[in-house]
Amino acid sequence: MSNKSLGFAVTGIGGSLFFYYTLWIIVTPFVDKGHWIQNYFPEREWAFLIPSLVLISGITILFTFIGLVMVKSGRLKQ
Repeated sequence: MSNKSLGFAVTGIGGSLFFYYTLWIIVTPFVDKGHWIQNYFPEREWAFLIPSLVLISGITILFTFIGLVMVKSGRLKQ
């Protein structure tokens, strides 16, 4: 797979997720609970919980990586 096609795929997936999340957050609060469009979206509480968990996980992985690099570079200097 070339870099151009990979970039196109990643951009398409990211755009689709952005569009879905935007509809989930902005449109569904104004639609009645029994409407058919509500079947395609989870509960609104998940719209805030999922990004929060992804952010916390990403920050944890980032700081773990930085800490491991710092520990390893400290051992090399001794």
